[in-house]
Amino acid sequence: MILILLSFQPSWSADNTATQLVSIRVTPVSTIRVHGNPGLLEAFPTSDGSVYEAKDSSTSYSFFTTEKDRKITGALSQNTPQHTVLKVKLQAPSGSSSAGSVQLSTSPRDLVTGIAVTQGKNLPITYTFSATKDAGTVPMKQFTVTYTITGE
Repeated sequence: MILILLSFQPSWSADNTATQLVSIRVTPVSTIRVHGNPGLLEAFPTSDGSVYEAKDSSTSYSFFTTEKDRKITGALSQNTPQHTVLKVKLQAPSGSSSAGSVQLSTSPRDLVTGIAVTQGKNLPITYTFSATKDAGTVPMKQFTVTYTITGE
């Protein structure tokens, strides 16, 4: 009987390190929220033809951005009837600029510019609605105002 003894040792390479590919990214964040809805803005043109304005400052907005060189725009879901105007004014956070009372339309309009990496909490929104006597009777209409944080 022949006995053959074999010895087996695993063959490990000299690699005592391992590598792995890890991908990372920082995603910028910009969010904006409005608080509440304004009441009915009802304008009564005066008999002498001057414009009567109805104002509401009962709402506010808050935002947060991790991006530089941002602005806030506003746009209406539809244009207001002829001889009527809806304006909005957003108070700007410290270090930014408000465009003042801006007439809204379906095209986005700049409302606040020069926003850096910052946040704003409960900043006032003021709506102003006006009509001239040429507007005639305008039944109640509702509009959606869309606020967007975007690059300058």
